[in-house]
Amino acid sequence: MNNKILLLAFISSILFSCNESEKGEEPKEIFNRIVFTETPADNAYSSLKPSIQKFEINSDKPTTIIAAKGTEILIPQDCFVDNDGKPVKGKIQIEIIEAFSLSDFITSGLTTLSDSKLLLSNGMLFIDAKSDGNSLQLKDESELTVSMPTMASNNGFQMFTGDGKNWQVDSSMLENDYIIPLPLNLLYPRRYERLYHCSQGLDDKIAYYDTTIISYMEPKYENTIIATQEFQDRSHVLMNMMSFMSLFTQEDYYFDKVDCFGREFNYDILKIYYNNPSQSLGYLDSIAKATYKDYFLKNKDQIASFCEKVNEHKREYFSNWTDTNYHFDFRKQSLEDWFMYPLSYFPEPTAKELKIINDYGVDLNAVNAYEQLVSLKVPLVKINKILEYNFKRQSKIKQLEREKKAIEDKETLSKMYETTVFSTKTLGWINCDMFYDDPNAGKAEIILADNSENDLNFIDFSLVIPDMNVRLMSFPRSNELYSFTKEKGPYTKLPLGKEAIVIGVSIQNDSVFFASQNIKIEDGLKLDINMEYISKASLKDSLELVLKKPI
Repeated sequence: MNNKILLLAFISSILFSCNESEKGEEPKEIFNRIVFTETPADNAYSSLKPSIQKFEINSDKPTTIIAAKGTEILIPQDCFVDNDGKPVKGKIQIEIIEAFSLSDFITSGLTTLSDSKLLLSNGMLFIDAKSDGNSLQLKDESELTVSMPTMASNNGFQMFTGDGKNWQVDSSMLENDYIIPLPLNLLYPRRYERLYHCSQGLDDKIAYYDTTIISYMEPKYENTIIATQEFQDRSHVLMNMMSFMSLFTQEDYYFDKVDCFGREFNYDILKIYYNNPSQSLGYLDSIAKATYKDYFLKNKDQIASFCEKVNEHKREYFSNWTDTNYHFDFRKQSLEDWFMYPLSYFPEPTAKELKIINDYGVDLNAVNAYEQLVSLKVPLVKINKILEYNFKRQSKIKQLEREKKAIEDKETLSKMYETTVFSTKTLGWINCDMFYDDPNAGKAEIILADNSENDLNFIDFSLVIPDMNVRLMSFPRSNELYSFTKEKGPYTKLPLGKEAIVIGVSIQNDSVFFASQNIKIEDGLKLDINMEYISKASLKDSLELVLKKPI
């Protein structure tokens, strides 16, 4: 009997403790990263928003995914954790949104603002990772490497993170902390026999430099600073400096005795780099600048005399020239300011060093590159770094291949997109932007009113500046008015006098209303907007037509 009582008590205690545990434990809350901020106009935009692209990967090895518009993402193995910091393995769902057009910005509710400061956007990207429907985080020591197509040259652009409506600079997303060597035949597709145009726009008027003195294509320059994009970025300003230092060797040209093809050049600046390709770029930059300044100080009187001699010759040579005509004009700037002008285009100093990796004899572009490196017993941490380096290098190579093909096909390079390559420790929305910093920008309060008789509850107004890739959303104000600045708080400085477009979209009782109006940005502008009914199916075409139309 006593044994039975003890057994029943034991079972009861187990059941009681289980019940208490079940009562005390709350179900874990599912965390889903916010994709789009909802607005009353969402029903109008639902079918027009950029699509959420979904991929499934296995977390036990590095994976590269390629999105529809060209974004590539390298995901290292075992890099995700849940919100409790516990590692997540197995199948992972990756979600990508590429928002690269102004139409994407409008339909997704994305704006180009950072704490009321105007941003010029170069493209926005959303990245999420999920397991069992739950959004994940990246491990502290892990990061994704991203190659993102951008809408224009990415010079001067920074990386931002945010919720799509307000962006903050994320200084952790740097493109590289090292310099990568690239194939010479892609960096210099014309082999740089052409120096520069003597007559702008005329391809047959080109000066050539002597490739027996300096040649970009010598094999000894592979895997040196000469074979880097950073040096290529300097090549134009270095050639300008070389031209300025060649005045005394070009008297025949300035005195109209030879054409472009008869010119001679001083190669001293270029030789600083070509004779020392193993030195750091930052060190050689400092020598080049110092050499250029010293040259001017030593030859200042000669340069001044030569310029005046050319001016006198031109007046004699051209019958319509008078003593008010100058080939070298120093009335508004000094001789020194003129000579030092090329330095103003010199890229920012860099402390980055050239980096070359050991590929262990493996073709890093092979599908099984990871498995090959593992079989060679390369440490996993090193494998991640090798694959990340190769991913960044290949992204740059693809860009150069596009440029080379454009040159061969005689396409306009300005129409080509560039790529921004960076690493991120953050999931969610990412933006490649530049702060709009113009001293002529100012306060421009623009008030909007619906002039139609539709009695619309909400209108999503956008202020769009197409050539700046800017989209601002409106704020409702009292008396059924709207504006692009809040009634309280800091205002956003806008480019006064700039041509822009106001676009309005509304949906009510499943009916879509649309309007657009070209404006010139100014303070105190009051607009009566006539919202008109359109079919829901035609909203996409209406948006695209307005955004493509010249303003």
